[in-house]
Amino acid sequence: MNTFDMHFHSQLSDGKSTTEEILDRAKELWLDMLTLTDHDRISTDDFRLWANERGMKSYASTEISTRNYDEWKSLHLTCYAQSFWDELYKILNNTISWKEEMLSTQIDVFIEKWFMIEKQAFYDYHKSNWKNSDTLNKFNVAQFMYEEKFNKMKVTEIMWQEVGVEEFYLAFLKEWGEFYEEYHKQIPDYEPSVESIWKLAQQDSAILSIAHPNFSFSRDHISGFKEKLPYYLDRWVNAIEINSKASKKWIEAIYHLKNKYNLLLTLWSDNHGIWSTDRKHEDFGKTNELLSIENKEQIWRKIVEYLDY
Repeated sequence: MNTFDMHFHSQLSDGKSTTEEILDRAKELWLDMLTLTDHDRISTDDFRLWANERGMKSYASTEISTRNYDEWKSLHLTCYAQSFWDELYKILNNTISWKEEMLSTQIDVFIEKWFMIEKQAFYDYHKSNWKNSDTLNKFNVAQFMYEEKFNKMKVTEIMWQEVGVEEFYLAFLKEWGEFYEEYHKQIPDYEPSVESIWKLAQQDSAILSIAHPNFSFSRDHISGFKEKLPYYLDRWVNAIEINSKASKKWIEAIYHLKNKYNLLLTLWSDNHGIWSTDRKHEDFGKTNELLSIENKEQIWRKIVEYLDY
C-alpha cells in the first residue's frame, strides 16, 4: 500500500520538528510520498532532494494564507506542483511581511488600552515554543496575553464574565467579535486574494486544495460548504482535503463533491510535531481511519498522475 502525508509543518513555520527529524521519521514509517506544507513557505529544493534520496516522492508544496474578499473570509489552501513561478514566492514573502506588521500593530492597540503585554516578551515566548515570529497569528497574541493573570481579570471586567482564551480571541480579535472594532486598527490587508493565487496555480498546473474544510467551514456546516464551493472552483481550486479528524458525514460530503465536480482529493495529518496530536491535528503520517486502503490507493494514484504528467 502507498503511504503518504501531504500536509504537515516543520520549524520553518510553526512546527516543532526539524526537516531532518521529519525525513528520518518518514523513512521509519516507510512513507512513499511526503509534501512539506509550511505556512506561506514553499518547500525547499533540498528537502525534496533529501526525500528522493530516501526513496520518497516529494513536490514543491506550501500552505497559503488567502482570503475570499467577497465574503471577507480567510482560509488556507494547500498547493502542490513540480515547481512554482517566482511570482508566488513574492506573494508569500509579502504575506509574511504584512502579517508581522499586523501583529505588531495589534499588540500596540492592546498596550494603548492598558493591557499587560510587551512585544519582545511575546516573540521570545513563542520562540521558546518552536514558533518563528513570521508565522505567528492573532490567536498566538491571545495565548500569550492569557498567560498573565492581570489580562484575564481585565477581560472579565470588560465582558462581565470570566471567559477562556478562545472566547477572548473570538470577541476581541475576529471580525465578527463584539469588541473587535474597539480593539482593532486597520492596516493594509495582508492576505492575497483567492483570485491572485488562482492565476499562479493555473500557470504552474498546480493542485490547489481547500485545507481542512470541516474546520475552515465549521460555521457554515456541510450544507454551507456545498453552497460556497463553486465560488472556489471558479478560481482554479481543484481539490479538497480530507482531514484526519473529519467525520463520516464530512467524508461522504467531500466524496459527493469530488464526484460531482471531478475534483482531486488530498490527505493530511496537519502535524506540527512528531508524535503530536490534538483535537485538530494528527500524528505525522496518519490519514483518516475511516478511509479504506482502496480509497487511499486511489487518492495516491490520482495525485501522482496529475503532478507527474
